[in-house]
Amino acid sequence: SGQIAVVRHASNGNAGGSPVMFDAGEDAYINLLPLLAPTPLGFVLVGGDEVRVRPLDFALSPIGDAVDLGVGPWAYGAVAASETGVAVHLSEPYGSKLFLLQDGAVTGTLPFGGGGKPGLRAALIEEGASFGMLAPDVDANGYDGGELVYRLIEPGAASISQGMQDVDFSFAGD
Repeated sequence: SGQIAVVRHASNGNAGGSPVMFDAGEDAYINLLPLLAPTPLGFVLVGGDEVRVRPLDFALSPIGDAVDLGVGPWAYGAVAASETGVAVHLSEPYGSKLFLLQDGAVTGTLPFGGGGKPGLRAALIEEGASFGMLAPDVDANGYDGGELVYRLIEPGAASISQGMQDVDFSFAGD
Protein backbone atom coordinates (compact mmCIF):
# COMPACT_ATOMS: atom_id res chain seq x y z
CA SER A 1 0.00 0.00 0.00
CA GLY A 2 1.36 3.39 -0.97
CA GLN A 3 4.32 1.87 -2.83
CA ILE A 4 5.20 0.86 -6.37
CA ALA A 5 7.50 -2.17 -6.44
CA VAL A 6 9.62 -2.97 -9.49
CA VAL A 7 11.62 -6.19 -9.72
CA ARG A 8 13.51 -7.94 -12.52
CA HIS A 9 12.38 -11.44 -13.42
CA ALA A 10 14.50 -14.20 -14.92
CA SER A 11 13.42 -16.06 -18.06
CA ASN A 12 11.91 -18.77 -15.82
CA GLY A 13 9.59 -16.19 -14.20
CA ASN A 14 11.34 -16.09 -10.82
CA ALA A 15 12.24 -12.77 -9.23
CA GLY A 16 15.86 -11.89 -9.89
CA GLY A 17 16.51 -9.94 -6.71
CA SER A 18 14.76 -7.66 -4.27
CA PRO A 19 12.16 -5.18 -5.47
CA VAL A 20 13.02 -1.50 -5.82
CA MET A 21 10.35 0.54 -4.01
CA PHE A 22 8.96 3.95 -4.96
CA ASP A 23 6.51 6.09 -3.00
CA ALA A 24 3.14 6.10 -4.76
CA GLY A 25 1.15 8.12 -2.24
CA GLU A 26 -2.19 7.05 -0.86
CA ASP A 27 -5.91 7.48 -1.33
CA ALA A 28 -6.08 8.06 -5.08
CA TYR A 29 -9.70 7.96 -6.29
CA ILE A 30 -8.63 5.50 -9.01
CA ASN A 31 -5.44 3.47 -8.68
CA LEU A 32 -4.04 3.27 -12.21
CA LEU A 33 -1.57 0.43 -12.56
CA PRO A 34 2.01 1.67 -12.94
CA LEU A 35 3.21 1.97 -16.53
CA LEU A 36 6.67 0.81 -17.61
CA ALA A 37 8.44 1.27 -20.95
CA PRO A 38 11.98 0.49 -22.16
CA THR A 39 14.42 3.27 -23.02
CA PRO A 40 17.95 3.16 -24.44
CA LEU A 41 19.27 3.82 -20.89
CA GLY A 42 16.92 1.47 -19.02
CA PHE A 43 13.25 2.11 -18.33
CA VAL A 44 10.72 4.81 -17.59
CA LEU A 45 8.19 4.20 -14.78
CA VAL A 46 4.93 6.18 -14.59
CA GLY A 47 2.59 6.03 -11.59
CA GLY A 48 1.49 7.29 -8.21
CA ASP A 49 -1.48 9.19 -6.79
CA GLU A 50 0.09 12.33 -8.25
CA VAL A 51 1.40 10.84 -11.47
CA ARG A 52 5.18 11.02 -11.74
CA VAL A 53 7.55 9.93 -14.51
CA ARG A 54 10.70 8.25 -13.18
CA PRO A 55 13.67 7.37 -15.41
CA LEU A 56 15.39 4.16 -14.29
CA ASP A 57 18.64 2.48 -15.32
CA PHE A 58 18.86 -1.23 -16.19
CA ALA A 59 19.33 -2.07 -12.48
CA LEU A 60 16.01 -0.24 -11.82
CA SER A 61 17.75 2.57 -9.89
CA PRO A 62 16.47 6.11 -10.47
CA ILE A 63 18.36 8.29 -12.96
CA GLY A 64 17.74 11.91 -12.01
CA ASP A 65 14.59 13.33 -10.47
CA ALA A 66 11.00 12.23 -11.03
CA VAL A 67 8.84 14.59 -13.11
CA ASP A 68 5.44 15.40 -11.57
CA LEU A 69 2.76 15.67 -14.28
CA GLY A 70 0.42 17.63 -12.01
CA VAL A 71 -2.51 15.22 -12.44
CA GLY A 72 -3.94 12.24 -10.60
CA PRO A 73 -4.48 8.84 -12.19
CA TRP A 74 -7.75 7.94 -13.88
CA ALA A 75 -8.94 4.86 -15.80
CA TYR A 76 -6.41 4.41 -18.64
CA GLY A 77 -2.80 5.21 -19.39
CA ALA A 78 -0.01 4.48 -21.83
CA VAL A 79 3.70 5.32 -22.09
CA ALA A 80 6.33 5.15 -24.81
CA ALA A 81 9.96 6.30 -24.82
CA SER A 82 12.44 7.19 -27.55
CA GLU A 83 16.12 8.09 -27.44
CA THR A 84 15.19 11.73 -26.93
CA GLY A 85 11.88 11.81 -25.08
CA VAL A 86 8.91 10.23 -23.37
CA ALA A 87 5.19 10.38 -24.20
CA VAL A 88 2.60 9.66 -21.49
CA HIS A 89 -1.12 9.42 -22.29
CA LEU A 90 -3.50 9.62 -19.32
CA SER A 91 -7.28 9.52 -19.49
CA GLU A 92 -9.45 11.90 -17.54
CA PRO A 93 -13.25 12.15 -17.39
CA TYR A 94 -14.54 12.76 -20.94
CA GLY A 95 -11.09 13.06 -22.47
CA SER A 96 -7.37 12.63 -21.98
CA LYS A 97 -4.04 14.40 -22.01
CA LEU A 98 -0.85 13.50 -23.80
CA PHE A 99 2.30 14.70 -22.02
CA LEU A 100 5.55 15.06 -23.98
CA LEU A 101 8.78 15.10 -21.96
CA GLN A 102 12.41 15.78 -22.87
CA ASP A 103 15.47 16.14 -20.66
CA GLY A 104 13.48 15.67 -17.44
CA ALA A 105 10.82 18.32 -18.16
CA VAL A 106 7.35 18.49 -19.69
CA THR A 107 7.69 20.17 -23.10
CA GLY A 108 4.08 19.92 -24.22
CA THR A 109 0.59 18.82 -23.22
CA LEU A 110 -2.05 17.92 -25.80
CA PRO A 111 -5.71 17.58 -24.71
CA PHE A 112 -8.15 15.17 -26.39
CA GLY A 113 -11.92 14.91 -25.90
CA GLY A 114 -14.09 11.81 -25.79
CA GLY A 115 -14.29 8.44 -24.14
CA GLY A 116 -17.12 9.13 -21.70
CA LYS A 117 -16.61 9.10 -17.93
CA PRO A 118 -13.53 6.79 -18.04
CA GLY A 119 -11.94 9.04 -20.66
CA LEU A 120 -10.19 8.30 -23.92
CA ARG A 121 -8.14 5.10 -24.20
CA ALA A 122 -5.05 5.18 -26.44
CA ALA A 123 -1.93 3.20 -27.31
CA LEU A 124 1.48 4.81 -27.87
CA ILE A 125 4.54 3.70 -29.81
CA GLU A 126 7.95 5.22 -30.42
CA GLU A 127 8.50 6.33 -34.04
CA GLY A 128 12.13 7.52 -34.12
CA ALA A 129 12.11 10.98 -32.50
CA SER A 130 8.29 11.10 -32.76
CA PHE A 131 5.48 9.06 -31.22
CA GLY A 132 2.51 7.29 -32.77
CA MET A 133 -0.86 7.35 -31.01
CA LEU A 134 -3.72 4.96 -31.83
CA ALA A 135 -7.08 6.02 -30.36
CA PRO A 136 -10.80 6.08 -31.12
CA ASP A 137 -11.93 8.77 -33.55
CA VAL A 138 -14.28 11.17 -31.78
CA ASP A 139 -16.46 13.91 -33.24
CA ALA A 140 -16.57 17.56 -32.13
CA ASN A 141 -18.98 16.60 -29.30
CA GLY A 142 -16.62 13.90 -27.98
CA TYR A 143 -18.65 10.94 -29.27
CA ASP A 144 -16.81 7.84 -30.42
CA GLY A 145 -17.62 6.96 -34.04
CA GLY A 146 -16.47 3.33 -33.68
CA GLU A 147 -13.31 3.83 -35.75
CA LEU A 148 -9.66 4.18 -34.86
CA VAL A 149 -7.28 6.92 -35.97
CA TYR A 150 -3.49 7.00 -35.90
CA ARG A 151 -1.71 10.27 -35.17
CA LEU A 152 1.97 11.02 -35.51
CA ILE A 153 2.97 13.27 -32.60
CA GLU A 154 6.09 15.31 -33.27
CA PRO A 155 8.13 16.18 -30.18
CA GLY A 156 7.44 19.56 -28.66
CA ALA A 157 4.92 21.07 -31.09
CA ALA A 158 2.17 18.85 -32.50
CA SER A 159 -1.43 19.76 -33.05
CA ILE A 160 -4.06 17.17 -32.24
CA SER A 161 -5.01 16.65 -35.89
CA GLN A 162 -1.51 16.58 -37.37
CA GLY A 163 -0.78 13.33 -39.20
CA MET A 164 -4.21 11.80 -38.44
CA GLN A 165 -4.98 8.71 -40.54
CA ASP A 166 -8.00 6.40 -40.49
CA VAL A 167 -7.16 2.85 -39.52
CA ASP A 168 -8.58 0.23 -41.88
CA PHE A 169 -10.87 -1.54 -39.40
CA SER A 170 -13.58 -0.81 -36.83
CA PHE A 171 -14.13 -1.96 -33.27
CA ALA A 172 -17.14 -2.29 -31.00
CA GLY A 173 -17.20 -0.66 -27.55
CA ASP A 174 -14.30 0.06 -25.23
